Amino acid sequence: MIGNRGRTVLETVIALVIIGILLIGAMTYYQRATRVIKEYAIISELGNIRTSVLLYFVINKRYPTSLKQMMSEKIILPFHPSYNAESLMSIAGKELPLQSTGSIVIDRSYLEKISLDDEGNITDPFGNPYVYDQKLGKIRSSTDGYRSW
Repeated sequence: MIGNRGRTVLETVIALVIIGILLIGAMTYYQRATRVIKEYAIISELGNIRTSVLLYFVINKRYPTSLKQMMSEKIILPFHPSYNAESLMSIAGKELPLQSTGSIVIDRSYLEKISLDDEGNITDPFGNPYVYDQKLGKIRSSTDGYRSW
């Protein structure tokens, strides 16, 4: 059986190089896909948090002092006595907790606890905390490259 000696060292090295190139390509694709997914997540989270800050402003006529406050504070809607309570309850589909002070307390906070760091700050998909400006009601990411979003 002449010529049936098996693989040479050169063939093995070439096969390993090809496998290495394919692995590098797959890792690069995975890293790029992960980054794109995190970018879409940060766009979505920023939109949701900005909407929550705007809701807080509309209801309370001022911006919240911090995002932590929005995670702990319940939504309290003003209720004017001229509104028909039965029609509000039919819209909600359940009984609303009407307070004697003329308000409706919704058993939810303005912001849900998504992902928090050790200090209790909301973090973006990259693991960095969001930066909130109380005077302007603006929020942004603290991740390099995403601060202007």
